[in-house]
Parts: sequence; C-alpha cells; structure tokens
Amino acid sequence: MYTRASVGPRQLPLFRLPRAGSERRASRHAPRPRASVARVAAPPTDPISAFLDHLRGSGKSQHTLASVRLDLLQLGRFLAQTPLEQASPKQLRACLQWLTVDREHKPSSLRRKIATYKAFFGYLARIEAIDLDPATRIAYPRPQEARIHPLDTEEVRSLLQSAGAHSALWHLVVLTLLETGIKRDELVALQRGDVVFDSSPGGNGFLRLRHRHQAQRTRLRSVPITAPLQPSLEAWLRELPSDAIRVFDLSPRGVDYVVEASGKLAGVRPRAKVTPQLLRDTFAVRRVTELALRERALATGGATAEELQAARDAHDLQLLGLLGLSPGSTAIRRYRAAIVAPREPERAIG
Repeated sequence: MYTRASVGPRQLPLFRLPRAGSERRASRHAPRPRASVARVAAPPTDPISAFLDHLRGSGKSQHTLASVRLDLLQLGRFLAQTPLEQASPKQLRACLQWLTVDREHKPSSLRRKIATYKAFFGYLARIEAIDLDPATRIAYPRPQEARIHPLDTEEVRSLLQSAGAHSALWHLVVLTLLETGIKRDELVALQRGDVVFDSSPGGNGFLRLRHRHQAQRTRLRSVPITAPLQPSLEAWLRELPSDAIRVFDLSPRGVDYVVEASGKLAGVRPRAKVTPQLLRDTFAVRRVTELALRERALATGGATAEELQAARDAHDLQLLGLLGLSPGSTAIRRYRAAIVAPREPERAIG
C-alpha cells in the first residue's frame, strides 16, 4: 500500500485541469484560456470515450490519447463487473498493488497511470458524472533513481575513434556532447553565431545555448569551449557553407542515431544503448570527480568541516549552473554517488 509518507515531492499531473474556484480569482492580467468542461445531465454511457474526446479537444497528441485509453481499459478489466464510474479508492489501490506485484511495474509506469486515473476521475467529477473522486487521495510512489554508469576513459576514446572513422560530423557531435555536457536539443539548436572563440592566450571561447523543445527544461546559459573541442569546432565551421545558419544540420533523432551508431561501431556497452544523456552524464561525473579532488585537497590541507561543506556547496552550484539545472536539483546527488573513488582525472579525450 502506498502512503503519503512514502513519496517524495508531488508530481504534476499529466493533464492541465482547472482548479476549483479559479473563476473567482481576480487578476490584473487577462486569464489564460482553459479548456471548458461541459456539465452533463446524466453520466456518459462510455466515460472513456467522453474523456478521450475531452482530451482531444484540449489538443492532446494521438500518442497521449492511445496511452490513456490503454491505461483505462486495463483498469476496467481489473475492476471486472464494477463500472469505471463506480470505482472506489480501495479498488484503485488494489489495482495499483496488482500492477506493482503481479505485473512488476516500475515506479515511473505507476506514476503515469496514477496521473491518468486522477485526470480521468477528476474529469468525471467536474462534469458531475460521479459524486466523489476516488483517486483524490491516491499517492504517487517515490520516483526510482537509476544509478549512473558513466563511460570510462577507454570507452570514451573508443567512441571518439569510431565516430571519427565514420565522418567529421559524427566525431564533432560526440565530442561536443562529451566536452560541454549540453542536452541533445541544445546541440540541435546551436547556430553559427552562438559559437564565440577567444583568441587570447589560454582562452577557448564559449557556446551560447538556445532553447528547443525538451531543452526548455534547462536554463539559458553559456558553456565554455574546451581545449580538446576548439580545433575540431573551428575546422568544422570553416567548412560550413556561407549561408548555413545551424552548426549541425541534424534532427533530434539524427543526433540519437549518430551517438547510438558510434557506440555500436566502437563496441561500447554492447548490452545497452549509448545515448546523448549518457554522454551528458559522463561529462557531469568527470567534472564532479575533479571537484571532489579539490575537496580532498582542502581536507588534506586542514580545512574545517564548515569550510569543506561550504566548498562542496559551491562546487555543487557550479556544476548545476554548467548543466543548466536549478540549485535545488537532486541530480548532483546522483553524480556524486557515481564516483567510486576520486582519482586524478584523465582529460585527454579529444
């Protein structure tokens, strides 16, 4: 059984639903338009179809509609003789227990289905097809945080060699992701004017990042161009057509393919898939390893516990800022947990 105490921060619902009493809120600004929910005199004969029509009218994708339909049909089969609109909180919890134990669902799948139940029964309650919403007090299970397994130095070297053997484009895509830690969509959005080189001694320049779709979850920022990345990036830009705007003429799926295919050619992680996120994680763990070495040097030099904690907090903020994550992100905990034992980092990967 899931209890409220067993979950972390509440997950936002998959579907944006109007709050009760929102029509009474006063604002100096014009209210954002919301999808209207018509009141019905009698419960719909097919509540699933009615809910899907509502979502379709709200602009949800076909993929979302198909996923919601399957989730609700599965719930209906579990309830057997009980109509969906008559489901009780006890029956919903029993269904989730069955999905957890018998069907071995992961927390991520359970959280998605709970979000579907909450949206569905919330909709039925608002159109007055049911008196009470049975999903109101259903709690989300804690998200499962998979341990990060970054590429080691030899895997990185093999990956870059295989990508370079294919083409300069593949090599630069992989190298840029490894050396900057940017997201796939940030890479796709890069334009020629976003690359700023520094000709001063010891300077390499920086990349200005833009938002694109999933990259909107990260903050706008600039990331440094590292010494291994600079010559390859300069050579690539010199060869670009003069009218080219984007640095990489690839789609997000194209980037996925380049990274995955490079991993297969290199024989890296044969039982798994090399992804842009894995390269981002590898970048982050390399940087947090370097920061942990600085912290160890401070401890060896006699720093107090308060000084070490202050340094650690500053290092965490530095890395989160580099990755475009908020100061409250838990990602830093996962990156630190991926360090088995801080050692001298091997940086020559270009």
